[in-house]
Amino acid sequence: MGGMKIAIPHWQGRVSPVFDVCGRLLVVETESGREIGRSDVAVTGRDPLDRVTQLKTLGIDVLICGAISRTMEAVLAAAGIRVWAQVCGPAEAVLAGFLARGRTAACHRMPGCRRRQRRHRRGRH
Repeated sequence: MGGMKIAIPHWQGRVSPVFDVCGRLLVVETESGREIGRSDVAVTGRDPLDRVTQLKTLGIDVLICGAISRTMEAVLAAAGIRVWAQVCGPAEAVLAGFLARGRTAACHRMPGCRRRQRRHRRGRH
């Protein structure tokens, strides 16, 4: 397993409820499933293309987020960024679970959520 960069939009230590309007990202760089670096980054773009451009510039491979618009999710997918959406809870716990299992845990899914990320993985937009 090679290195990857994971972005988690956060607010007050928790996964931000809506990616489209979040203000900060926890960016974690990993190698062989272990954290090797992290930074806290201000989100500068407001429209989907600006946000995706920023994520691509940061080298993000995976976005773990709460709610996300279909437009934003489609633009991210087209840019090659995997999206794990409908996630909630403490950002550190979500990150730890993802690093341990390579996916988000059921206990961190938003209430009433179906596994929306599966739709994305099959390439449907």
